[in-house]
Amino acid sequence: MTANPLLVRGKQPFRVIAARSINLSSFSRSDKRHRHDILRRAVATPPHQCYPETKSILVRSLRTMLENKILGPLGSPTREDLNEAENQLLESVSQRNKAGFEQAKSILLRLAKEQAYLQSQKEKVEESERNAPINYVVDSFILNQVIDCWRTCWRDHMIDVSPADILKLIDTLESNGVVSDSRTVTMVIDGITLRGDHHEAPLLAQWLLDRRMQLAESRPELRPDTVMITNVIRAWGKSKRIEAPEMAEGLLQLMHDLHENGEWIDSGPNTLSYSATMEAWANSKSREASEKMEALLEEMKQSSVEAVRPDRVSYLYVINSWVHSKSPDGPDRANALMQEMLQLYNNGNDDVVPDVSIFSNVMVAYARRGRAKEVETLHEQLQDVYSSTGDPRFKPNADCAKALIIALSKHGAQAEAEGLLDELVERALLEQDPRIMPKRSYFVDVLVGWTKDRDKKRASEQSQRVLMRLLELSKSGYPELMPDAKSFEKVMQAWSKTNNPKAPMSVDTLLSRMKNEYTKTKNEAVKPNARTFELALLTWSRSRQPEAPDRAEALLQEMERTYLDGDESMRPSRGAYTTLMVTWQRSKRKNASSKVLDAFEDLRQKYIDGEIHLRPDAYVYSVVVDSFAQQGDAVGAQTIFDTMLEEYCNGNEEAKPDIESYNKLLRAYTFSKDNEKAQKAEKLFQGIKNLGLGLSPNRQTLIEMISVWSFSHDDPIAAEMCEQYFVELKRKNYEATVATYTNVINALNKSKDPTAVSRAKKLLEALIHDVEEGFVQKPFFNPYKKFLQTVSRSNIPRRNEQAKKLLRSLNPKTPITRKLLPPL
Repeated sequence: MTANPLLVRGKQPFRVIAARSINLSSFSRSDKRHRHDILRRAVATPPHQCYPETKSILVRSLRTMLENKILGPLGSPTREDLNEAENQLLESVSQRNKAGFEQAKSILLRLAKEQAYLQSQKEKVEESERNAPINYVVDSFILNQVIDCWRTCWRDHMIDVSPADILKLIDTLESNGVVSDSRTVTMVIDGITLRGDHHEAPLLAQWLLDRRMQLAESRPELRPDTVMITNVIRAWGKSKRIEAPEMAEGLLQLMHDLHENGEWIDSGPNTLSYSATMEAWANSKSREASEKMEALLEEMKQSSVEAVRPDRVSYLYVINSWVHSKSPDGPDRANALMQEMLQLYNNGNDDVVPDVSIFSNVMVAYARRGRAKEVETLHEQLQDVYSSTGDPRFKPNADCAKALIIALSKHGAQAEAEGLLDELVERALLEQDPRIMPKRSYFVDVLVGWTKDRDKKRASEQSQRVLMRLLELSKSGYPELMPDAKSFEKVMQAWSKTNNPKAPMSVDTLLSRMKNEYTKTKNEAVKPNARTFELALLTWSRSRQPEAPDRAEALLQEMERTYLDGDESMRPSRGAYTTLMVTWQRSKRKNASSKVLDAFEDLRQKYIDGEIHLRPDAYVYSVVVDSFAQQGDAVGAQTIFDTMLEEYCNGNEEAKPDIESYNKLLRAYTFSKDNEKAQKAEKLFQGIKNLGLGLSPNRQTLIEMISVWSFSHDDPIAAEMCEQYFVELKRKNYEATVATYTNVINALNKSKDPTAVSRAKKLLEALIHDVEEGFVQKPFFNPYKKFLQTVSRSNIPRRNEQAKKLLRSLNPKTPITRKLLPPL
């Protein structure tokens, strides 16, 4: 048979003959150790230096030799052979891999059989009163080494032997007399916790503990110890099951009961037992978690058990719970515990040192609530402690600076926060140390702070400046600072809220930057999505620029195209179509109404075709109604309103007409050329309650009715109806606008009633008084101009001349004062 290639181990080459030709039984006992070494080294040879088939044969040969040739038949091994087998087992488990575990497991099973055989022989010999054979018992240390090897290999996904399989192995060993101790079961429980279904792990761990407790009733040596029970608590703590905190506390109480029993003193709780129970509460997300954890901490302080002493981890669990709590006094409770730790540290207890990480966590908790004063106080305290102790664990770090940045940003001191951020950036650039470069979240905190500035123009410009700084740094050696889509969206949202003429183009520029970055890098974090496009749509809609509807339509079409190409993140929402409709409506173009209707029909058709999320709601219908209203098309408005009502009756709860959509329907009659528009609007008004929708007229309803009657020039009761609704408006304590007064005065001007002029004069004087006293808000320029025109055309003595004079000198830059007309 041909020889295998030369195998090299270190600097000593040796040739291995094909395993099939090896007669292992031909080696004498003195050769065994040498032969075993050769095979072991061959098996450990890297794959590229050995044929795969040779490797597998050698592995099987080594396993067979270990089971049968080193130890030989049952009863034949000497004490030296058994010791040698144990040494080989320990060497195998030290490899911490699948092959090592399988070899160790094989040896262990053989040793267990040897133990069982020797025990049976000893009993027979004792019966016949002859010399007993050697006494051999597999030490629990050997068993635990194999279980520990399984635990680490199982954790690292290097082995497919499940916890259930390892429990079967333990049962097999116990049937041969190999007794497992608490550490054995503890390691199995730890393996279950480290890998697998965390939801199921505590159930198996609890079952193992319960079984051990039952066995311990008759076999005291099997009593579960502190470590074992603590690991079961850990399994519950990491599971996040609803019952986990309750089960953990129950086990903790069991440990106390066993310890107080006296005979089970090794099962008492320790600091880790309490920490594991706190972990169960921390993972429960329960509202009472912080209170429960602090109660456990207090219990630790008062405990008479020597092994139970609060340490840094115990405090940290409770402090972090309060830090992340939604309770208003969460930061204060966390701070109180940290100060307690600091006092203990000053008294010589180094186990509870509240290092800089704890300080920074508490500072961030205060910062998130905008409590800048407390953040600054803690920062000063930390600096003082570091200066007085020189302990590097108290040296202020970047996280402390972050807390200050957050606090200042939320406190309205964005400029100061940005200044601190700039200092950190400049220091990192100067020292060329990426480790001290502020994290992206620092920039985002400042950016968000700027977006909340009351000055909308400054909010948009400053937040964009911070965003551009992030982009610049990300391109100059700090790619981790690349802003994500949410950062872009924050700035775009700030632009959408301002009337700045630069807003739409700025948003378009940001959108282009996002698309370019994604195209170049394929970085999903910066990829534009439907939300991004909808913010651009909204900005154009609010800009009222001439090209706004065209640009909005182009954006929506791009979204639709990309979505149809398979990008689910670009699926247009109902809001996107609604924004397009509003944009066309605001454009005041001649074809605006038809464009609104086109967008509406497109939306409805897509819904019919299966896009369920596009089902029109009340707001969509009201936009279309309003579009018809602005064109004076009462018939069209009524048709859409009836469609909305029908849709609601057919089960579309979101299409339920509200009073605002009803008001827009009434507005359609104001601009209608129908000679009977006032009577038809009156009929609608009287029928509000008959719709069965629970609607009641509000302020805007009454204002719309005043407008309808005011524009019904030829109706003899127009002035009377305007006054009637105006009285109802005042009776309900609704504020009447200058435009409303103007409409009533306009109706009185056209009335043929001889008392109409005096009534108009009285109403005008009331208006002037209410504006001067602040009961009615000053009008904007256009409503004021319309008011003056109405007064100038009236027959109100002298007031009409004053209005004409003001009209001649009026210009858009003239500030509107509380004196709408000069004193007579």
